Amino acid sequence: MMTLRVRLVLVIAVLALLASLLLIAVGQNAATVRAAAIDAIHEQQNQQASRALQLLFEQTQQFLERTAQDPRVRDLIRSGAQPTVVRELSLAENSFGFDVVLLHDRSSNTLYLSDAPSRPGELYGIGDYLLQQYSDKPTKQGTEVLLRERAVLLLSETLRSEGQALGVVMAGLPLDATLAKTLETRTGLPFQFDASGDSAGEAVPWPVGVTSSHRLTLAPITNLPTETASLWWLGALAVLALGAAGAWWLWQDGIRDEQARAALLAAVQREAEGQRGSLAGLRPSPETASLQQTLLQWQQQSGNQQQQLESQLQRLRSQHDQLVEQTRHVLRERDVAVNAPRTKSEFLSRMGDEITTPMNSMMSMLHLLDQYRLPQEPRELLTIASRAARTLVDNLNNILEFSKLDAGLLKLNKQPVQVHPLVESVVNEFAHHATAKNLKLSHSINMDVPETTLADEARVKQILGNLVGNAVRFTKEGEVGVFVDVLEKDNRKRLRFSVSDTGQGIPKDAQAGLFDSLDSRSRLTNASFAGRLRLIVCKQLSELMGGEIGVSSEVGKGSRFWFTMALEPVARENSQENKTPA
Repeated sequence: MMTLRVRLVLVIAVLALLASLLLIAVGQNAATVRAAAIDAIHEQQNQQASRALQLLFEQTQQFLERTAQDPRVRDLIRSGAQPTVVRELSLAENSFGFDVVLLHDRSSNTLYLSDAPSRPGELYGIGDYLLQQYSDKPTKQGTEVLLRERAVLLLSETLRSEGQALGVVMAGLPLDATLAKTLETRTGLPFQFDASGDSAGEAVPWPVGVTSSHRLTLAPITNLPTETASLWWLGALAVLALGAAGAWWLWQDGIRDEQARAALLAAVQREAEGQRGSLAGLRPSPETASLQQTLLQWQQQSGNQQQQLESQLQRLRSQHDQLVEQTRHVLRERDVAVNAPRTKSEFLSRMGDEITTPMNSMMSMLHLLDQYRLPQEPRELLTIASRAARTLVDNLNNILEFSKLDAGLLKLNKQPVQVHPLVESVVNEFAHHATAKNLKLSHSINMDVPETTLADEARVKQILGNLVGNAVRFTKEGEVGVFVDVLEKDNRKRLRFSVSDTGQGIPKDAQAGLFDSLDSRSRLTNASFAGRLRLIVCKQLSELMGGEIGVSSEVGKGSRFWFTMALEPVARENSQENKTPA
C-alpha cells in the first residue's frame, strides 16, 4: 500500500512540473504573438491612414482643377458673379473635407471667402502666396498658411483665359481636430490632431510635396488582450504549488493510515494477551467506519447537488424569458427601421405637386421675362438664372421620380405614341445647348421602326432626355447622335434608343455600378451626383417598361448609352385616330 502511494506522489509531482513548463512556454509564445499582432495592426493602420490622406489631397486638387477648367466659372467671373461662384463651390465642403473656399479676383484685387465678407484689398495674410500663384511657376503643392489666425493647408489652381490669369481658386484643409474628424469618418481609424507634438500616437506622414509643422497621429491600440509572460509565470508557479501541496497531503495521509493500522494491530495483540479495553481507546478505524461515513457524505452531496440544479434551472428559465423579450424588441425595431425609408419615399413622392408647381411657375415667369428687351448685363444674369432653374427642375423631377419608384407609387400611362415626333421634340429641346457648345446634334430612325407604339410618352421622353442631356453636358467637342432601331431578343421585339457622344469616355472599372450606386467616391471625374441619379432613374423606368439599359465606352473615344422598351403594336383604328387632327 505504501509503495502505491509513493508512485502516486511521484506522478502528481511530475505532472505538476510538466504543466508549469507548458504554461511558461505558452506565455512566452502568447507575448510574442501579441507583439507581432500589434506591429502588424500598426503597419496596416499606418498604410490605410496614408492612403486616406493622399486620397483627400488628390480629390481636393482634382476638384480645383475641374473648377479652373470649367468655362462656366470663367464666364461668371468675367460677368462679375464671383460671390455666386464661391457659394456654389462651398457646397462641396462636406463632400471633400476642406473647411473653407476662397476666390481671388485679380482685376479687383478682392478675396472672396465662403464664410466671411469680402472687402477689396484685404488679403487676410496670403498676399505673398497669391503673388506666387500669378507668377510663371505657380505651386500646386500644399502650403501651410495662417488664414485669419487659423492654420490651414492651402491648395489652389489659377484660372486662366486666353493666356491671361483671371484669378485663383483655393481650398483650405484645416490643421486642427476638424481634419482628424473627417479622416476618422472616412476610414474608421482613431485619428487625432496633435498641435504640440506631445502625443504618443503614431504620426501619419503628410503626402509628397506637403510640409507642415503640425502632426496628425493615430491613437494607440488599447483593445487588445493584456496577457503577458509574467501572468503565465504566476500561473505556472500556482500549478506547481498545487501539485506539491497535493503530493504532500497524499504522503501525510498514507503515513497516518500506516500509524492507525499499526496501532490497531498492537491493540489486537494486547487483547489477545488478556489486556481488555485496548480496542476501546482507539479512534474508529477506516475499515470499520469508512463505509457509513462515505454513505452519509454521499447523501449530503446529493442533496446539495439537487438544490444547485434546481437553482440553475430557475436561472436558465429567467434568462430564456429575457432573451425572448429582447428578440421581440429587436424585431420591432428592425421592422421600424425597414419601413422608415419607404415612408419617407412615399411622403416625398406625394409632395411632388407641391414642389413642381411653384418651380414650373418660376420657369414660366423667367420665360416671359426673356421676351422683353433687356440690356446686356441683365440679359446675362437672366440667362444664368434660367439655366440654373432648368437644372434645378431637372434634378427635382429625377428626385421625385426616384422616390416614387422606391415607394412603388409610379404607374405607367400607356397611350399610342408617335416615335418620330417624340425623338424630334427631345432633340429640339437640347439643340440650343448643343449649338452653344459648338456640338453637332443629330438623330436617325431606322426603316423598321413603326410609326406608332403603345407606351408612356412622358417616361420615354424622360429617359431619352436624361441620356441626351448627359451627353451634351459632358461632351466638349465633336457630336452627339440619337439612333432608334428595333431589337429582337428572346423571340420578343423591343424598341431601342441609342445616344452616342465623342466625349472623354468612361473607364471599364467605373461602368459596372454606373446605374446602381450613388457613391460619391466614384472614380468618374466628369460624373456628378445629379448625373448619376439620372442614370439610376433611367434604369428603373426602362425596367418598368419591360426593357433594360446599358453602356459601352472607351476612354478617349466617347460613349454610347442605350435603353430598350417593349414594342407593343397599336391597333389600326387607334393609329388612324392619332393621325386625324382634332
